[in-house]
Amino acid sequence: MEMLYPFKEKVFYSLMRESGYMQIQCTKSDTMGCALNDSPDGGLERKFSLDDLLTNVMLYWTAGSIVSSQYFYKEKLGQGWMTQKHEQMKVYMPTGFSAFPSELIHTPEKWIRLKYPKLISYSYMARGGNFAAFEDLDLLTQDIHKFLSVLERQ
Repeated sequence: MEMLYPFKEKVFYSLMRESGYMQIQCTKSDTMGCALNDSPDGGLERKFSLDDLLTNVMLYWTAGSIVSSQYFYKEKLGQGWMTQKHEQMKVYMPTGFSAFPSELIHTPEKWIRLKYPKLISYSYMARGGNFAAFEDLDLLTQDIHKFLSVLERQ
């Protein structure tokens, strides 16, 4: 729980100050999508190679799919967090969860178990965030293999 302390600071700082993109995508996804489709943001090469960035951008740009990729935010979050009936349903399939330190807000294992009672693998990762597969694919792959090995032993 220390990852959430102090709660007010974490929630208000992380969600209010660092989620502007999410708010725009929830309410004006076409605006954000058109801007990204036209001129992707620069300055990312400090963390990613130009080749990886170009590949990622081209997947969206050549398919013209940046706008539709953002509809998730509007459809899921634009209506409120828990307004859809399925959001309140438990999932009884064996589940693995990777918690990354650079996510907007930490999700403790106890919270995950509320929705996924058959949680068989929970890992707090050494690094990474919202784009874990892009940021550190090897680390994520190791955790997926860990989950599968636990699943196979059951």
